[in-house]
Amino acid sequence: MKKFILKLFFFLSIFVLLYVSLNSYAKIAVKNKSVYKLSDSIKILVLGHSQPECAINDTKINSIKNLSQGGESYFYTYFKLKKIIEENVNVNKVILSFSNNQVKKEMDNWTYGENYMPNFYSKYNFLMQQDDINVLIKNNFKTFIYSENKAFISNLKLLSSSNKNIFENRNWGGYLPLKRNKVDSLLKIKYLKKLKLNSQNKISNINLIYLDSIIKYCKNKHVNLYLIRLPIQKDYFKIDNEVQFQKIRTSNYRTIPYLDFHNFPLKNNEFGDFDHLNSNGALKFSIFLNTLFKNGLLINENPQKVIDNEIDKLKEY
Repeated sequence: MKKFILKLFFFLSIFVLLYVSLNSYAKIAVKNKSVYKLSDSIKILVLGHSQPECAINDTKINSIKNLSQGGESYFYTYFKLKKIIEENVNVNKVILSFSNNQVKKEMDNWTYGENYMPNFYSKYNFLMQQDDINVLIKNNFKTFIYSENKAFISNLKLLSSSNKNIFENRNWGGYLPLKRNKVDSLLKIKYLKKLKLNSQNKISNINLIYLDSIIKYCKNKHVNLYLIRLPIQKDYFKIDNEVQFQKIRTSNYRTIPYLDFHNFPLKNNEFGDFDHLNSNGALKFSIFLNTLFKNGLLINENPQKVIDNEIDKLKEY
């Protein structure tokens, strides 16, 4: 019996050592794979969660690439940003979504919750340092083990794939045209009342920590960073955590240029839901945004004044 246990231990040790070695090799190989290059014409990178993913149609805006992805917290955006900037010296501006829900406690779940970690860790695991990995281990060890195995398989698939560009299949994000229009139906069932009852005032410290890391990285790499808030349906905006959000923004990020389009005039049928534009709304907004960019919005000393003036003109019609 003792010999059997020793043999079993020996074979398990060999298996674990082989797994760790292959996993480490796969991470290094994926990191060094030549699949992270954007077109040289891309100067501006858009990142964030589902709001910019659905609102910014980058086919309608010059020199821009939208790589936002629904459900992505700043924890994962940070690693994606670093790799893209490292591989694409032509990108000199980053527009990052910063809206009310991104300071809320629910962002903790977006970072290490069981419905989020396996998906995003499998994409960016090979870019993380041990301190970053420890954040996930500490907060959700069980899901981390599952995510690590999923990441290993994902890395092997990427190594064996003939795909020459990681951005071709939206695996790292991209513009997502929404075809739905749910605002009026949600208003009829008084869905906003339910949202207000379930709202929390707690803050996601982990999300803000990695937002700070993004800001620091862009500064060190001499990349101009802009924070943006996309259009929000007016009834939804009234119940959101605006006072709390503005307190955080003005206290921590006052020096970062902020592009606030929350009151961009859209009809209910141009929203997919309360805080996402559908393809019709995205088209209208993206054309508007392209005009502002062409007219020098990102080099203006007071970009918000320009935005407000142009929005006021739209409201006159």
